[in-house]
Amino acid sequence: MLFGNPLTLQQRAALGSIVVECAKLEDRLDIMITHLFRLSGDQYDILLGGVMLNRKLEVLRQIGKLKIKPKKRLERLIEILDKISNLNADRVTVVHGIWGPPGGLYQLNWLIRSTFPPGIPVEARHKKSGKVRTFKAEDLAATAKALEDANTDLEHWWSRDIVKPYVKRAVKRSKKRS
Repeated sequence: MLFGNPLTLQQRAALGSIVVECAKLEDRLDIMITHLFRLSGDQYDILLGGVMLNRKLEVLRQIGKLKIKPKKRLERLIEILDKISNLNADRVTVVHGIWGPPGGLYQLNWLIRSTFPPGIPVEARHKKSGKVRTFKAEDLAATAKALEDANTDLEHWWSRDIVKPYVKRAVKRSKKRS
């Protein structure tokens, strides 16, 4: 942002929601990977501490292929992880991109006034590996909601397909021992 903030207060709130949802998501992925691999916190930190979100998604996808049965349960996980992977591309652009007018071109009168005029379309531009990716500001709220929904889907999957069956098996084993 060269001059002023081109995002409205509502758009900045949606941007903050995206950041919060991604932090919750990363924490959830850390717990899932630790559990499925049966790693201690220290072991996890050695293997995946500081690793980017896409890598964690791929690790969980691969662990799932090895450990999660039946196939229908795995397919549901892969579907959720694919949705999150697609949203992560937007997250990277939104969080790490530069916000400004489409094409990144500022008009001379904006530079003279040192302000960004209201009502001008705004986008984030992120350049990685020579490719420029853009994201329109008006899509921030929808992306925040989609991330929240994906996070909830993953939480429900974990609870329904991993935790509940695990508890059921543990109770059954406990009854057999008594």
